[in-house]
Amino acid sequence: RNFVIPTEVDSTYEKKFTYLGVLLEQQEDGSIHLSMPQYIEDIILSEYGAKEYSTPADEHLFDEDPSAQPLDEAGARAFRSTVMKLMYMCKRVRGDALLPVLYLSTRVKSPNTSDENKLKRLVGYLKRTRDRRKVITTTKIERVEMYIDASFSSHTDGAGHSALVTFVGTTATILKSSKQKMGPKNSTEAELVALSDLYLIGLWLHEFLESLGVVLKKPVIYQDNKSTIALVQSLLNKRLRSRHLQTSEMIADVLSKPLCGEKFYTFAARIQGTQS
Repeated sequence: RNFVIPTEVDSTYEKKFTYLGVLLEQQEDGSIHLSMPQYIEDIILSEYGAKEYSTPADEHLFDEDPSAQPLDEAGARAFRSTVMKLMYMCKRVRGDALLPVLYLSTRVKSPNTSDENKLKRLVGYLKRTRDRRKVITTTKIERVEMYIDASFSSHTDGAGHSALVTFVGTTATILKSSKQKMGPKNSTEAELVALSDLYLIGLWLHEFLESLGVVLKKPVIYQDNKSTIALVQSLLNKRLRSRHLQTSEMIADVLSKPLCGEKFYTFAARIQGTQS
């Protein structure tokens, strides 16, 4: 059956309420805004929230500083606590800051001063953008769209980094960002590894929505590497479609490597749903 999203707000329900720290506000157009203002404010008031930054990480996010000193027990405990709080928040309402949080979560066992500085920059970015919200829109759902990207040899051990952003309508739903478990020989291989690891997530989402009665077109994978598309074309065409786009349009780029400037702002806004 056809799945219809209501465009009018039902007055019998509260338009604004908080659940597990997340503030949900239903707008007049039916869209829902998600935010965690008090949660972010508590983190900003910690020792990490002194300075403001325009981006959550710089180009050295994945670099390891051999001269960095390990944190003492109290510092390491505070580091772990703050990173896990940020993980909870970014998984729900702040996908634009997910990449540095995921990286820092791999450093909680033995954090050092370099990791602490990266955390301070992340908290400084949240301080500057504390009012940013996640928007769930009411646009028509036609298909599941997957943006899958990889950065080649971005980690110090030569491993690549995979990223996925799925869209249902104009709302970003599932976000994934992870270090690859191998060191690919070239960028095409890195993209192929990311595609192999992540496309099933979007396919699962498509089948889940269909099980709810949503009528969907064949899902689409967006890729910015033509060689990767050529290698998997025959496989993909059986269950989903693939389309090539320019790297400047690859939204998942913001989760595969640290970006700065206009490119970051554009992709972050798409993930948060604050612009089409």
